[in-house]
Amino acid sequence: MLVISTLSNLKAQEVTSILLYTPKFVYQSSTFEVAFVSELTSDSVKSIEYLFGFDKSVKITEVNLSSGNSYEKINFLKKSVTSDGDWYSVKISPFEQKILKGAPFQILVKLSTNAEERLQLFYSLNVVHLSGKQYRIKNKENNSSDYFTESINIYRQTKKNNKSLQIGKDGFFEVASTEHSRNIIYCDFWMKSVDIKRTFLSLNIGDYKIQTIKLGVNENRFFTFFDDLKHLQFYKKSFLSNGVWNHLILEFDKSNKSLKYYLNGELVAISNLSSFLNNEKISFKFSNKNGGSLKIDNLRLTESNLSDLYLAISKGKNREFFKVDSLFNIAQFNFEELPKPSAENVKIGLENVNIVKSDSPIFPVAPELDVTLLNGGCRLEWLSSENEGINTFIIEKSFSGVDYQQVSIVPFVDKVFQYSFIDNSSDEASTVYYRIKQINRDGSVVFSSTNKIGKGNFKTFSLLPNYPNPFNPKTLIRISVLENIQVQIMIYSLEGKEVQKLYDGELNKGEHQFEFDGSQLPSGIYLYTITTPFYSQTRKMILAK
Repeated sequence: MLVISTLSNLKAQEVTSILLYTPKFVYQSSTFEVAFVSELTSDSVKSIEYLFGFDKSVKITEVNLSSGNSYEKINFLKKSVTSDGDWYSVKISPFEQKILKGAPFQILVKLSTNAEERLQLFYSLNVVHLSGKQYRIKNKENNSSDYFTESINIYRQTKKNNKSLQIGKDGFFEVASTEHSRNIIYCDFWMKSVDIKRTFLSLNIGDYKIQTIKLGVNENRFFTFFDDLKHLQFYKKSFLSNGVWNHLILEFDKSNKSLKYYLNGELVAISNLSSFLNNEKISFKFSNKNGGSLKIDNLRLTESNLSDLYLAISKGKNREFFKVDSLFNIAQFNFEELPKPSAENVKIGLENVNIVKSDSPIFPVAPELDVTLLNGGCRLEWLSSENEGINTFIIEKSFSGVDYQQVSIVPFVDKVFQYSFIDNSSDEASTVYYRIKQINRDGSVVFSSTNKIGKGNFKTFSLLPNYPNPFNPKTLIRISVLENIQVQIMIYSLEGKEVQKLYDGELNKGEHQFEFDGSQLPSGIYLYTITTPFYSQTRKMILAK
């Protein structure tokens, strides 16, 4: 959920609390929704016109109005067509549509897009008074513009063959934590719902359900609770677009007897767990009572004696496996196959569920490769930032940078993160390209960045992995320069599109670091390339918002 604008300075205060909610993660070529929530404080409004502008990658497919207990489809018109994109208009009449003064109403816009990295949304509102006078709501942050604008990040399916658990009608998947010795218990998971109304997750505290909390989605697509609400200490309205993946973190604190809910990294609610005892069982029951579609991916149960580790968990949300100091694993479900009825430290129940292909935003992490020219050969060194799910590494090289041949196979070793190999094969090529092909246990393949080296090249710097990685929104790129030399640092998208020239100039011998800020970029994998007149190296980094 992202609140774009709050407009409370409207003429005569006739329309207030105009909020635009958009999803955090949108999958390329998918359908998603944005929502305008407004409220009338006067009976003198004749009509409100919503204007939407998009680039050519976006189309409106449906618009609905929700007001009180009413939910209806409303018409939209294509207002104009330009070379940059199309404009649409949606008009509502408070009197005809029975929108009451003081009651919130919502315009829900369903969109489809084939944008590659991000899409631009422009919008504005025209209000017509009963007297016939009309005015446009201005962008108070930019007086020169009549329109508001917002970017929505797009991600694409990676090569990794992810799977998720799909829960059918009247089906459920329940995980009960039977043993947790530490003070803080975390549950995090990805969830995607389509036409799910009311409860999708019930939390039961204690063997006899001493306390039950029911999380769900209401008819306006907002995250809410379907219980007595006596436990709620804090609540912030948060949008769950239809058919879009959302990441949730639940943080149980035994000492404070509290439960915090984080949606896409943002605190959205706090519950009081008045009856939470030290050794109480906690069960998580995902259910689908009314049809539609509910999918779960990468469900993790962890525990710690430290609070506020949700930040570290949120940073690792786009990775299948990640390691955080002081965070201990209870159970993890990646849904490559149906969970077994019982597992260590947890009990499992399921009904009417199946495994399906997943398009969740989980990005594979490739090994980081470094190549050094030796007398008569090359030394390859690489780091594996993941320590689970890997089967083997294959060293490949090419003389053209296009056609690669296998050099050697290096088996994966549990709890070993650093690997090396010396290629002594002789050839007369002036340039050789190396890469590491990582084969995962599920059959998926991930490639490292390509390193180019040869007889005419010699290493003039040492490049360390950026830190942190994944990052949000800033990370440090660190290099050790071996002699005074001209250095260029470039940032590229995974498709090779230039994003930023981070540095271009001479560097003295010694350690240097450069901060890269990705706050204006969508989540995804990016490349950073360090180039000198004699040597070049590229690494990958993950921006995980």
